[in-house]
Amino acid sequence: MRRLLFALLLPCFGLPAMAQHNPAAHAAHLAGTSTTSPYADMVGRPIKALSKEQIDDLQAGEGMGMSLPAELNAVPGPVHALEMTDELRLTREQVHKLDAIVKAMRADAIRLGGNLIDAERQLDTGFKTRAIDAAAIESQSERIGLLNGKLRAVHLKAHLQASALLTPDQVARYQRARGYSR
Repeated sequence: MRRLLFALLLPCFGLPAMAQHNPAAHAAHLAGTSTTSPYADMVGRPIKALSKEQIDDLQAGEGMGMSLPAELNAVPGPVHALEMTDELRLTREQVHKLDAIVKAMRADAIRLGGNLIDAERQLDTGFKTRAIDAAAIESQSERIGLLNGKLRAVHLKAHLQASALLTPDQVARYQRARGYSR
């Protein structure tokens, strides 16, 4: 059951552990005009499943699109709310509380991001050294999925906490400023 849940949920995350490829090379490959893999430019990566940008974002505690279900359903994020302090007419108390949410979120996200990088490195090393078997693949993949889920939850919960601090008018201003409504 856990494997099925993992298989169903992981593609929905748009997560850093998912390899990103060159769309033009992939299209050429599918059209049969090229035998070069769309992943050929990833061979030199230290951790094959993560780009340098993804590693940097994970180390910095960035959201990487993980909180889109909240953001696009009128549940504002604390970072963007703070960026719009004047536009949203945030009170000092709101700014203070939003700042605390951001600090806690970043600390948890940086810790989990580091764990995710380490888990991806371990999986990559197993393949590189040919010292991996099916059981290790299963357990390491499940760990990576669990870390991705926990990391996503950190970002989504921060949206929920931030939204609870804002008035309906501030949420409406946020929606307009971000281009989600008129």
